[in-house]
Amino acid sequence: MSDVSKRANLAVASIRAFCSHHQTLTAVASGVAALLGFSYPALARNYQAFKDLGQGALPVNVFGWAVACMLKPFEGDALSTEPYDRKGPSESWLGSPEEFPYRHGPRPKLGWHFPPQRQVDQIPTEQMKERIMQVFLKAASENLQQLRVGASEAERTDAALFIKGPSPHQTASAFKSEIGHVHAVVDYSMHFVLSPTDCKTGELSTCL
Repeated sequence: MSDVSKRANLAVASIRAFCSHHQTLTAVASGVAALLGFSYPALARNYQAFKDLGQGALPVNVFGWAVACMLKPFEGDALSTEPYDRKGPSESWLGSPEEFPYRHGPRPKLGWHFPPQRQVDQIPTEQMKERIMQVFLKAASENLQQLRVGASEAERTDAALFIKGPSPHQTASAFKSEIGHVHAVVDYSMHFVLSPTDCKTGELSTCL
């Protein structure tokens, strides 16, 4: 018998001896291995779905995906208006709900991962993408005394609107005076800071 065969037989014998003396650990390890084997296709699809959401605050790699998955249990209800009701009445700049334009059609479908929060359908045309950025930059150019454009603190890659001077409220302060950005890498959806009343108005104007 060659030296290689002897070492192989010795390794097999050692493994068998270890398993016989640690049956519980062996059973657990076997169960974990089987679970990972059966789960791999689902995990691979979930990882690809995360990458398809594009660049955001988290890196588009296994580390970013793992963080996004760990944060999933802490996701709130993105469609609820209850948080705005708890804050009580506030000033409005959008007008009354009766005057606000009503959005027809179903809501866009959101990705399973909520950082980054992206929609996965109803992606605008190239013409509409250009129009969105024109309106976004126009808001800054028409309010140069109050606003500036810079790289988003929340998304890292997208252009954002910032308040010039001291932040007027805690929400803007949390993001270093950032009050809005467009997700111009993939879906051109947007995040903006609004008063609680206007948040509710915008939410209710979308067809459920």
